[in-house]
Amino acid sequence: MVNKKAQELIAKMQKSVEDNGINVDELVADLQTLRPFSIAEKLPRLTKAIRLTNEHIAEYKGFFIPQPEDEMIDEEGEVIGVIEATSETDTDSLIYLFSIMQDAENKMNAEELKEYNDALKEYAENN
Repeated sequence: MVNKKAQELIAKMQKSVEDNGINVDELVADLQTLRPFSIAEKLPRLTKAIRLTNEHIAEYKGFFIPQPEDEMIDEEGEVIGVIEATSETDTDSLIYLFSIMQDAENKMNAEELKEYNDALKEYAENN
């Protein structure tokens, strides 16, 4: 996101989760404030991620989506392995999600936002 207020809000949420864990009411309000910025910047994947994250935190009173796995790629661009992401707490993945939201137009971040969106939808369907 390029909007300075949006960047500051994401940084605020990230710091709050790092320092205090998940405060459901505060995060829901902040995510609702953030969403219009992504709509204005015409970032539909990010807008969806914000909405789904907001709904997930409000509904389940936490964040229970693991961080996406990362691929190891050699010099020729071939995938040579997968680094499995492990979250010790639900906050680790949420903090990571906030970090990729800050640069949602980056190709890798956009792909990971899609993975988060898919995981959020799957979680909602199964819980």
